[in-house]
Formats: sequence, C-alpha cells, structure tokens
Amino acid sequence: MKRIEIRNTVNSADIQKVKIYHTEEIEDNLLTNELSAIDGTFTGQQLFDGLRFEVEDSVTEFITVSVTKCTNTGRGILIEDNLDIQYITFGAGDEGTLRIIGSVERVTSSTVTIRQDFSTSPSITVTATANNQYIYVFDGWYTNPEYEGSIISRENPLTIAPSYSQGYSEGIYSFPNKFYAKWKYIGAYS
Repeated sequence: MKRIEIRNTVNSADIQKVKIYHTEEIEDNLLTNELSAIDGTFTGQQLFDGLRFEVEDSVTEFITVSVTKCTNTGRGILIEDNLDIQYITFGAGDEGTLRIIGSVERVTSSTVTIRQDFSTSPSITVTATANNQYIYVFDGWYTNPEYEGSIISRENPLTIAPSYSQGYSEGIYSFPNKFYAKWKYIGAYS
C-alpha cells in the first residue's frame, strides 16, 4: 500500500461536490476517507486543500468527477509522502522530441509525466532535439504549453536536481514541475 494526496491546483468556488476514483470510474474504485460524506463525495475546498488516501502500490491513475454542475475544471496532482519522489511533466511541442534520463529513460514526441525518484536517481536530464534541425532550433523551456510568462531556462540538455539546505535531510525542490520545449523557426533550406 502507498499513501497519495490529490489536490486541485485552483480553488474554484463552483466545484461543490466531487467523487474521486482510481483506475476507472466504477463504484468499486471510489476513494473515501474520514472527510468524505456517506455517499463518497468531497467538497471543492477539501479537494483544493488536498485529500489523502491509501491505495495499492500498482494504482497510478486517478479520476476526479464533478457531481454538481461545474463550469471550471481542475486537475488533480499526485504527490507522494516521500519528498524524494516528484512527478514532472515534459512537453515536446510540435517540432521535436525529448530524451529523458532519470529514474526512467524515455524518448517522446508528445507530453508525458515522469515519476522521478531522486533517492535512487539524484537528477533527471532532458534533451530536446528538433525533428528538422535545418528549420527549427530549440528556444527554451516554459512551464506551460502556450509558452506564456517567463522562460525557465535555455539550457539544452537541462539537468534537474534538488538542492539541499544544511540541517535538512529532505530535498528542497525549487524547480517547477512542468517543462515545455519551445521551438524557434529559423527558415526553410533549399
């Protein structure tokens, strides 16, 4: 068994009641705890504050379903009690692929979320490669697929590792948990 926490990233006032399932949306997979109502529902505020459950080690997928009408949607974040384990999302964008080396090794041309265990693999490195290096070059890492806001880094490859403060045994994670590769058009060749 493992302990997990599911938390909405935005405190949305119109999320009144939700049900949370693991793996698929069937009654046998409904998650409950001491905060849930008799019918297995939670409030939007409880979801924003974070809900903890115990699930089988093999469970990795969670589904949050709004029971009442809700115009906003939220995304649940899976966080493990072990601070060395972090879930990091990488997006390759439309013009390239990513090679990710850490707790797992993976090559992708889409968006993936990686479970990184910094206790067994102290860093994770991601390398962005353009599909056509004569037309596109890597331009930088952003925290969202719309490339809004400030750039995180222009490093390529990018290595992510926790920093440690004196007197603390757990890592202090000051990096974002989402990295989207942006590509720059440099022109066609002939």
